[in-house]
Amino acid sequence: MAGDIEQLNSRIERAVTDGFLMASSAKNIRALLAGARSDLYFRSVNELVDAAEWKEINDRFYQTLAFGTGGIRGRTIGKIVTMAERGNARAGERPQFPCVGSQGLLSRMIRVFSPGSLQSLLPESQPRMVATHSCSMGRAPCRNFRLLFVISGQALVS
Repeated sequence: MAGDIEQLNSRIERAVTDGFLMASSAKNIRALLAGARSDLYFRSVNELVDAAEWKEINDRFYQTLAFGTGGIRGRTIGKIVTMAERGNARAGERPQFPCVGSQGLLSRMIRVFSPGSLQSLLPESQPRMVATHSCSMGRAPCRNFRLLFVISGQALVS
């Protein structure tokens, strides 16, 4: 897979040079792929690059999510859903996996922000357990939500 990533990086750099892709997008793609725990991120980005969906790639990667007064907000479903994101979902169903991108609300982002947001609310305490959920990928009413448990700093996603 290292060779595949090198080839993808080469294509991304060419897109930056040709003016199709923002330099910040390329930087954020490399950072996301470097920390990926599965090949889902690579397969999704690779599919978008194969299709030359530069507008979608820039939309997903031009910046990273920031924690603000309204919390963190990001898309969970891309404007273009890749086959990797669709997973086992049938046509008309929500994708099996959230939108891949530094602007997307990935499970990885929830693992990063949840402990920090609790610590900012309760700076004097040492949380032993926190449970949060995200149901934004489901349709109302909330279904198929994911629970995130943080126990003594260890993130466990259900």
